[in-house]
Formats: sequence, C-alpha cells, structure tokens
Amino acid sequence: MEAITIESATPAVYNLDLAPIAANQRIEALDVVRGFALLGIFLMNIEYFNRTMASLNEGMPRGLTGIDWFASWFIAYFVQGKFWTIFSLLFGMGFAVMMARAEQAGREFKKVYLRRVLALALFGAAHFIFLWEGDILFSYAVGALMLMIVLYGKLRPILIGIAMAAGLGFIPDWGNFFAVAAGLAAAGLIAIYLRSGKHVSIRGHGIPLFSFLLLLVGSLLSIAAAVFWLLPDGPVEPRLPLSVFKPLLLIAG
Repeated sequence: MEAITIESATPAVYNLDLAPIAANQRIEALDVVRGFALLGIFLMNIEYFNRTMASLNEGMPRGLTGIDWFASWFIAYFVQGKFWTIFSLLFGMGFAVMMARAEQAGREFKKVYLRRVLALALFGAAHFIFLWEGDILFSYAVGALMLMIVLYGKLRPILIGIAMAAGLGFIPDWGNFFAVAAGLAAAGLIAIYLRSGKHVSIRGHGIPLFSFLLLLVGSLLSIAAAVFWLLPDGPVEPRLPLSVFKPLLLIAG
C-alpha cells in the first residue's frame, strides 16, 4: 500500500463556506477504513441490542446452535472491542489532517476545533441522558480536548486545573473529579514528553524532565500506598491501584 501524505490530499484553494467537502479534498483510504469500522460497530450493536436486558454483558448467549452460534462467536471474538478502536484511531487522524490543512492555509484551528468539540460533547451528553448510556461521542470529545491540551496546553493552567479537580474530589460524592485530575496530569506528562527538552540536574547527571516527574509521582504514590496499607482505618479502595501503578511509573521513569 502506498504511503498517504497529507500534502497530497490538500488542495491549493480553500473554500471557507459551509458545504460538503469537495471530492478532491478527501483521503479515500481513510474513508474506506472509516466505513469498515462503522460496519463492525453496526454488527456489534445489532448483536447487543438483540439481547434481553438480563443477558447483557454475559458473553455469548447460552443455548445457541448452528449458524446462530457461529454468528455470536464471530461477533464475540472478531468484532467486539475491535472496531471502535479503529474508529478512535481515525478520529485522531482526522484531528491531524484538520490541523495540518488549517496551518497550511493560514486559518484559525484551535477556536474552530474547540467549537466542534463542544458541539460533539453536547450531542453526546444528550444522547447519553435521553437515549442510551452506551454513548461514546462524549468520550471522543474528552479525548479531543486532551489532544488540545497535549499540543497547546501550558504548564501553569494545567497545574491549576489539576489542583482544582483534586480539591473538588474531596467533596463528598464528588470523587469522580479525582479521575479528571488524573486525566489532566496524564495529558500534561505527555505534553512535557513531546514538547519539552528540559532536563533536571541531580548530582551532576541530567535527567529529562518527563522522567524526573514520573520518578517523583511514582515515589509519592509509593508513600501514599504505604500509608494506606498501614493505617487501620485508611481507605481500602486505593490500596491495590496505587500498589500496581507505583512500580510501573518508577520503571517508566
């Protein structure tokens, strides 16, 4: 398969009017893969919605024979969990194509893309609230926002956002904000890894800032895990996750 370059699919003239994209601006290979991914998602949803509520998330239904068993087996092992990941990859590729074309044409990208992300988030939230809890559009909007943070985020606003989310997490029944803080921290670390060439000097040895932060976070998680395990009345749920993630961060650092 020939390599696909963004430049080869970029026209010399850009039309700013709201209209369907011209045929000569499309990347056909991406359209083909996108259609393939949508067909896989379609197959998975057909099998999923054909079940009774009591049999959801139980794997292959019991009592199937013949072609019914084969169809269920094929969906379970060759379709489920495969095609939404392809679609997610294409979502990121679409982000890259839009960004490159906007930069080459001298157009504003960040504000336009953030408006699209906000519209996607509102549509996904409405779908989740009023139609079906299995919506993924809101997750895509969050992922797009994380991409923006990775590419354009600045350290101080990211740290402020992490501190605010972590502080809100201590409010009763608002514990999900800890996950928001963790997501912002992960995006910030990736941004440092990709965009920062700074080093931290320790005893005359230069350590990349990204590695230093991983070692620092891993050390803090080690202390937190030890405290949670030793405290008789300490929280139980964080013990195992902290014990698992701390060595991974230290090794990565």
